[in-house]
Formats: sequence, structure tokens, C-alpha cells
Amino acid sequence: MGTLTSTGLSLPLRRLADATRTDVLFLAAYILIKPVYLWSSGLPQISDLVLLLYLPFVVMRILPGFKYFQPLLYFVVWSMVVNALWFGYSYDDTFILPVFYIAYNAIVFLFFFFVASQGPAERRLLSVALAVSLVLQLGYALAVGGDSRQSGSFNDPNQLCYWVALTCGMFLICRDACRRLGLLDVAILLASIFLGVLSVSRSGLASILLVTAPVLFCWANRNKLVAMMLLVVLIGLTVLFMNDLTAMLARMSSLDLIRSRTDAMRQGGGATEWEVRGYARMVEYWHYMLIGAGEGGYRRFTMADIALEVHSTFGGVLFNFGIVGLSLVLYFLGKIYASAETQYRAMLLAPIIYGFFQNGFRFSFFWGFLAVLAASGPKGMARSRVIRTRAKPGWQVPMSTGRTFP
Repeated sequence: MGTLTSTGLSLPLRRLADATRTDVLFLAAYILIKPVYLWSSGLPQISDLVLLLYLPFVVMRILPGFKYFQPLLYFVVWSMVVNALWFGYSYDDTFILPVFYIAYNAIVFLFFFFVASQGPAERRLLSVALAVSLVLQLGYALAVGGDSRQSGSFNDPNQLCYWVALTCGMFLICRDACRRLGLLDVAILLASIFLGVLSVSRSGLASILLVTAPVLFCWANRNKLVAMMLLVVLIGLTVLFMNDLTAMLARMSSLDLIRSRTDAMRQGGGATEWEVRGYARMVEYWHYMLIGAGEGGYRRFTMADIALEVHSTFGGVLFNFGIVGLSLVLYFLGKIYASAETQYRAMLLAPIIYGFFQNGFRFSFFWGFLAVLAASGPKGMARSRVIRTRAKPGWQVPMSTGRTFP
């Protein structure tokens, strides 16, 4: 068994390989069970509990990543300060849990970045887990069927479509589909689009198209034949499922279904959709956006029985954590863009566009997607090497980004 001494450390290679393989396998397991929702939205799911059990074994190795994503660290600290101030003022315990979500998602980001930066072998295993998860979700959606919007194993169709967009994006990046487009890549791409159509989520479907567009653009420029084949397959699938899709869309546009969705949004005793979705409070209570109203205590801003968060990622960050919080998030996204591979940078538009109409900020896969995107470029790989070099001696991982599993 050899040793690694290039950084002045004498470390057993076999021990390091086993540790890294465990990291990747746990992350792959998290990816596979992420779509399993046992409890209502907003609560930790079984995948989060599994990851939390493993984090003590990896957290000391991934925390140095904050050095290269300082805006994320500052945002975590700022959110804690804002929520702590509002909790001290109101003694409303709804301000407590959101802080843990934010800190947890920051750790999820660092873990995804840590693993995705390791090398081709690690990214290949992640891509397998992502592909299997998408195929299982498609099979479940087709098996369950239904007359209205598909939500798969998630609690609502928007969640399904958002998850599909982020999963498909991570898969294409891990497979480096802009350079090597295989049959598996095409199959997963088409399955993602089809799942998006089944969900009938406009913002989610737009996100799916935005994560697939860079890959299609690369191959349309490089190989006209491949582009034509993809177009033929898309048209063929559309024709094949035209009857089912037409019937489903017709049912979606029926007056009864529209009335039921309207009634669902008015369940707050006469509250309008504008109020229930939280947009009204951004106008009526604009002064809270200076330092932030905190994430929680939503009943301060509604006269109805329902008190929900702002239905927008960026609107929610601005209202909850103020101008400072939004500035830190935008700065962090700028760091992600700069670190990403040039060919994949346009994928960042997917969660941004979705975030204008839905709040996907707390969704853990959003942070995983950002991490994989950041790790795709040469800057991401270089940062990961420094992070692994500076890790504590008792928590070392391989220094080579091109290693394969034994």
C-alpha cells in the first residue's frame, strides 16, 4: 500500500480511497431517496435524516470550502442575526427552524461541491444515481397516472418539475454532455422534458428547457446530424403521446379544475392569490425589506387564516433578510457563475427564472445544483484541490482529481 507525500503528508492511499468512496456512496444514496416524501412540505424528509447522520464524518473536511464561498457564510450568519433579533422581539418560535434549514443547505452545498470536485470517477457515480432517480420517478409517474397534473412522489407538481430540472442539470454536468453526448444522455434529457410536461408546471418546464438548452446548443453547432436526430425523437414522442397530453391539458383547462384551484387559493377566508402568495406584503410592508422581516412570523402580514412565505426565491430573500441578505445571495450566485465551466453557465438561469415565480430557496437540490455547477469549471477543480490540501491531517482525502476507484 503506497503513501501520498506530495504535500508533506504521509497518508495511506488505500485508506483515503475507501473514505472517498464512502463519501460518494452516501451522497449517491441521498440523491436516490431525495424524491421520497413521507411528511408534508417544509419538514425534513428521510433523505435529510440520512445525510444528517453522515455529516459528522465529513463536516470537518468540507468546512474549508467557506473560504472560497464567503458570501454564503456571511449570508448564513446574517440570517441567524436577523431571525435571532425577531425571535427576541416577538418570542415567536417559527423563527427558529428556518435558520437550521439555511445552515443545513449551506453544508449540503459544500458536500456536493466537495464530492463533485474530486474527479471523473466520482462524478460518474453521481450521474448514475441521478439517472436512476429520474428513471424511477418517471416510472412512478406513469404507473400512478391520473387525470390532472402529475406530482410523482412529491407533494405538488411544482416540486416535481423543479426537482427534475435540477437533477437533469446535475446529470448533464456530471456526464460532461457538452463534450460527450451518448444515448443515456439523450434518454435522460427526453425523460426529463416528458416529466416536466406531465407536471404542467410552466415555471418548472421553463427551467428544464433552460438546463437542457446549453447541451443542445453545443451539439447543434458541433454535429447537425445529432441535432436533427434529437429533433426527430422529440417530434416522435410528441406525436406518440399527443392523445394523452391533449386529454390531460383539456382537463387541466376545464372550468371545474380552474375553479377548484381558485378555491384552494382562497381558503384563507376571502384572501386573494396575491395575498396568499405573499406578494401583497412586499408592497404594504416595504420598510421591512431594509434589514429584513426574518423568515417566520408570517401572520404579522395577513388578516386571513393562512400565512405563507413569499412565493418567490428572490422576493422571499429580500423581504426576509433585507437588502443585505439579497446582496449576499446575488454575490454568491456571481461566484457560482464565475467558477462554472463556460458551456454550462447558462444553466444558472434555470433556478433564477423559477425563483421569480416560486420559492425554491429551501430545496436542498437547489444548493446541490449550484455546487455541481461551481465544480464544473477549472476554478472549481483548483479550489477543491486547495480545500483537500488544507484539510486536517486526520480527515484527509485524495489529492488527485483524476483518480479512479480501486
